[in-house]
Amino acid sequence: MVLDTLRAGKYAVILDHLQQPSATFASDIREITGWAATPVVGIARSAHMEDVGFLLPLFSDRQEKLELRNFENEVAEAFAQWVIGRVGLCAGNLDEFVRRVLEFSHGNPGAIISMVRMAKEPKYRSDDYIKVTPLYVDFRLGVEFGGSQEWLPRGGGTESK
Repeated sequence: MVLDTLRAGKYAVILDHLQQPSATFASDIREITGWAATPVVGIARSAHMEDVGFLLPLFSDRQEKLELRNFENEVAEAFAQWVIGRVGLCAGNLDEFVRRVLEFSHGNPGAIISMVRMAKEPKYRSDDYIKVTPLYVDFRLGVEFGGSQEWLPRGGGTESK
């Protein structure tokens, strides 16, 4: 069923956080790439190609590696302010919150988005104050919350500031 769906549409397969995938998994991915109509992107969260395990033969050109780094401080702050504007976050301690989010996230855009979205949740608020430490603890623990995704850019993320 999955293979038929991939054949019928224009899809890409993104394999995120690869950590030594099995031979069976690699065989399934080789079948997908066999028709060359479905691009496959493998992402290992380290600099070592060995982390792609049995998928290594699929990546014949080892030069096609790309290192994705966190934002530099200035870019991270501008991004955090943009996200805050998109979600409409207001608080009496917003400057402190931004400073702490930048410190905790180390410029990771996903972490910035998550913490800003979490700051809208009532459990992390006390009147006009964001409870930064409990929010960060829950973020690190991966606590789920019921945030809306409506602030996300339309058109596949191609919207600019």
